[in-house]
Amino acid sequence: MQLLIKARRHLLNNLQPQYGDALRKTVYRIEGHLHRMRYKNLKEPSNGWPILLGVSLLKSGTHLLDQILTGFSRVSPFTPHIPYVVTTRNASGNYYTPDELIEIIDTFKPLDVIKAHLVASPQVCARVASADFVSYFLYRDLRDIVVSYSYYMKSYAFLRHHVHYKDLPINECIKLTICGLTESRPPVTGIRQMALPFTGWLDQPGVLPLRFEDLVHNRRETLGKIVDHFLRRVDTLSTPREKIIDELQANIDPKRSPTFRSGKTGSWREHFTEEHKRLFKDEAGDLLVKFGYEKNNDW
Repeated sequence: MQLLIKARRHLLNNLQPQYGDALRKTVYRIEGHLHRMRYKNLKEPSNGWPILLGVSLLKSGTHLLDQILTGFSRVSPFTPHIPYVVTTRNASGNYYTPDELIEIIDTFKPLDVIKAHLVASPQVCARVASADFVSYFLYRDLRDIVVSYSYYMKSYAFLRHHVHYKDLPINECIKLTICGLTESRPPVTGIRQMALPFTGWLDQPGVLPLRFEDLVHNRRETLGKIVDHFLRRVDTLSTPREKIIDELQANIDPKRSPTFRSGKTGSWREHFTEEHKRLFKDEAGDLLVKFGYEKNNDW
């Protein structure tokens, strides 16, 4: 297995970009198959092996959730890698339709671990809430998302909207992220348009909502909730609950996240001016209440 890992790392690091994604998925599939062989004597759960799905808002700790969910591979046959990434937009920059997303979701296989910025349309929610999945939804204070997204867009030249951010001071970048820019093509999405399509995940039966802040400040307790949600569906593991929590904790390494910046909570207080607060309340104050970070607009 170690030889395979070294060969995989060399191969993927030296691929031409146009071949990278397809071959990466193939290599991960092969590794996943070899990994499952280690657990071939483990009894299947009563409803068969599910798919682990981590849905997240942009800039809400997606890579942290990835590492937690792939940590289940340390005690079970779930794949140690994430072969599929589902985003809200396709390669042309247009939003996927619900039917297109269902087609993508139906390519997933039992024991896959999937990460997704997946909007909560009724069709998608119904599919994901089935017994085929163990699903989680990670979200974050939208004000911190604004700050993180602004730095992200300003820092990476390959991003679609970097051109609109690159020459702006950070306070102007924050205003742009709050309000968006509808006249650009494709439009720069403001915080309301970014977050609103995900609010439906908060109320889905069978989908465990997780706050990024709880993973930072109450990590072990929150990992326990993640494990309990998993064990309600996967009922054949002999590994003790506390040991599984230890393994998920051990799989977390922020340095493996290519877009990790600070992982702080509440950093919006260091960046928001009174103008930012006013703009945010006008654009998405109700969503902040919906996500449970404020009781009203008096903040």
